[in-house]
Amino acid sequence: QLSRLLEKKRQLSREVLMPSTTPGDEAELFRDTVNGDTLKDGVAKLGSEADSLDEVDRMTPYQFENWVLRRFATQGWHVNRTPMTRDGGADGVLTDLCGNNAIVQVKHRTSGAKCGDEPINDLINARKRFEMPTARLYAVTNARSYTASALERAARHGIITIAKSGLMRLPRT
Repeated sequence: QLSRLLEKKRQLSREVLMPSTTPGDEAELFRDTVNGDTLKDGVAKLGSEADSLDEVDRMTPYQFENWVLRRFATQGWHVNRTPMTRDGGADGVLTDLCGNNAIVQVKHRTSGAKCGDEPINDLINARKRFEMPTARLYAVTNARSYTASALERAARHGIITIAKSGLMRLPRT
C-alpha cells in the first residue's frame, strides 16, 4: 500500500517537474543533474563531497545546486530537480519515505557578500506554485550570511536558511 502511494507520488512529481524531452533524453538529463556523473567542464563530480568551503566557492552555480541536492539525497530524500529555467522558484522538490515534502532554493555567490531576499521570495512563490502548503522550505547559499531583512522574512514564513557556515552540516533537521 505505502509503496504504491509513494510510486504514485513520484510519477506525479515527474510529470509536473520534468521538462519535455525527446525519447531517450531522460537518462541524459538525470545523469547531468542528480545522478553523480562528472560535469561537462570536469571541475567537480555531482554529489561529490567538497573537502572545504573554498571548494564550494569555486563551483559554478549549477554545480553548487547539484551538490546541495545530492546532500539532501544522501539524507534519504527523493530529489526531483526542477528545470534550469522557469523552475517556479525551486531548484529541487523533495519527498521523504513518509510522504513529507520540502522545496529547496539554492543561491551561489562568488563574493563574500550577503544573500538577500531573492531565495526567500522564490520559495514563497514555489510553495504556492507547487501547491505544497505544508512543505518544509530550505534557502541555501554559500554566502557568508543572509541580510537582516531576508532572515526576518524567512522566519515569518518558516523558511530554514543555511549559509556558508552551515553547509557542511547540511541538511539541518
